[in-house]
Formats: sequence, C-alpha cells, structure tokens
Amino acid sequence: MAKNPLEKWERPHAGKAAPSAEPQPEADTVVELADYKADKGKDRTHGWLKIKPAAGAAALMSYAQLLKVTFDEPLFTEIVLVFSFETVIVRGRDMQTHVTGLQTRSLGSITEFNPATQALPAEGEPFVTSIEFVPGSPRDRQGIRTG
Repeated sequence: MAKNPLEKWERPHAGKAAPSAEPQPEADTVVELADYKADKGKDRTHGWLKIKPAAGAAALMSYAQLLKVTFDEPLFTEIVLVFSFETVIVRGRDMQTHVTGLQTRSLGSITEFNPATQALPAEGEPFVTSIEFVPGSPRDRQGIRTG
C-alpha cells in the first residue's frame, strides 16, 4: 500500500470516532435560559432562522446576515430584526424567550399565531400577533425604527 503523503499533517483519529467513553457536546447546543421553550426545545438551528407569517410563504433567514436585534424591554411586545438585506418586525406578547433564543442563536423559528391552525397560547407563553417584512438594506430605509 502506498504511503499517504499527508499523514504527517493529519490529526490523530481523523475520520474516526475519538476514543472517549462519553460523547462530547456540540458547540452550538448551549441554551442559557433554563426554562427556554421557544421552538419546542429545539436548540440547534445550523445557522438558520425560519420566520413564518400566518399568511404567505415562510422565509429562512441566515443568522450570519442578522446585524441587529432591538426589543422593548421589559414588555417584550416588539422585536425588530435588522438583516443586511431586509428588516423583520415581530409584534406580540411575552416574547422574552424569543429574545433569549436570538441572543444565543438557538431560536429555530418565529411563527405568527394562526387561529385556523393553532390553539391560543396560555397566558405567559410567547404569542406572535404579526410579522412584517420590510425589504431593502438598512441604508435604503427611511423612517423604520431599528433601535
């Protein structure tokens, strides 16, 4: 068998499972808030945020393009997501867990309430009443409050 010319640069166990009794946690699974429940406990987004209005198509937005998040603390009734190409305005109530998920980049989706397909959330649970997409880069927009 021919000698591998790259062998001296390969890491030990490259391409093989590391000899370990315990599995190593993935780097992107950290959720800081103990009772975080948004997106039903999903804690790995692989860099994407799904935004689903009640009517119309859902959008997958890249966390890499998210430039700024503003919100109205302590009420948590409005979140403004400023992407490099678009701004998304999310309105609702009790959206603290959404803000925490955005901060840790572990929030997988924001879904607007649809009474035809969903039961009304309990008091104190996150509740999104509207999602508005405002196209254009932040420099292109006039009159949009982004913080």
